[in-house]
Amino acid sequence: MKRDFIYQIPIIVPFEGDKYPKLGGYGFDIWMDGNFAIDARKMKMEERIFTKFQKDGEEIIKRFRLGKRMFREQAYQFFDNSWLLRSATVPGNACDLSFDNINDFGGHGFEGYLKGLEEAKEYCKERYVPHNVDSFKQAMTLRELWLHWADIARALVD
Repeated sequence: MKRDFIYQIPIIVPFEGDKYPKLGGYGFDIWMDGNFAIDARKMKMEERIFTKFQKDGEEIIKRFRLGKRMFREQAYQFFDNSWLLRSATVPGNACDLSFDNINDFGGHGFEGYLKGLEEAKEYCKERYVPHNVDSFKQAMTLRELWLHWADIARALVD
């Protein structure tokens, strides 16, 4: 099913109140069509595509000159080998952009959460939220990683 849009990204700005943002102070949310999340979760991703996403992610991080990762973390994490993005990470102090309520899902687990989305009668929106984003460069890189995934996923899921 073709959609007019699958996401909305408000402007990336430091949190209000300070002339200079504190650590973790560059925030933005990404709102995504909940029905798109359901469709993406149902599609399985091949290992070669997963590997390509990791390679593309590292190239995006290099382009923004964020430096090397401290550990062997990957640029992209997905839910159970599906096309639904769980989170994107960049070098920094646990700096990522993750699916909201990633650990709880209202106490029903992820499958129960998706079932609730499918049964909802009104338009559903899902949110990705940043964690420990200390610089504008990190925020822009996370946004670019997310858009890269969204553009490819939309072409395949829709």
